[in-house]
Amino acid sequence: MERFILNLAFYSMPKSWVSSSGEEYTIFTNKDIDKTLRTQSTYYFNRGDLNFFSQFGKAAYSYWCQSVSLTKEEIAWCNDSHDLAVGILFNKLRLNLQEDSVTAGRIKNVDEQFDCRRQIELFYPADNRAMFKLQRIDLNWMADMHLDFEFRMLSDSLLEELKKHSMS
Repeated sequence: MERFILNLAFYSMPKSWVSSSGEEYTIFTNKDIDKTLRTQSTYYFNRGDLNFFSQFGKAAYSYWCQSVSLTKEEIAWCNDSHDLAVGILFNKLRLNLQEDSVTAGRIKNVDEQFDCRRQIELFYPADNRAMFKLQRIDLNWMADMHLDFEFRMLSDSLLEELKKHSMS
């Protein structure tokens, strides 16, 4: 659980990858998202930067996230309950975004300005076969914010890098 990380994330999705319609599109940078949401990322890479997830070559897309992780006290309090850990992470992220006045409207503005995918993502270690449930309050919040959910495993080195930048 000490390596669980929950993010609000945006991935640029150039229309040119999925359509030959010739539509114009804008790929965001971290500064664009910071400005539109009126908050700061905890981690990002822009198109042309090193691709964090593959750790190989230049990224063909941009990535922006605001991350939260558990403190040592929260981990101890969870007593190995993944359900409780995920619930705490959702609550922390929701509160951080509320404090920064990040609303569904601001997220929609990002979506309207840029061709992107927006979601809540839970990263956890590849060696952890975590089982967890999402609570109705968290599902409702994601629906209200028009956000999808994704979970995936990352290597320990990538998790440590993200955790260094997350809000505990």
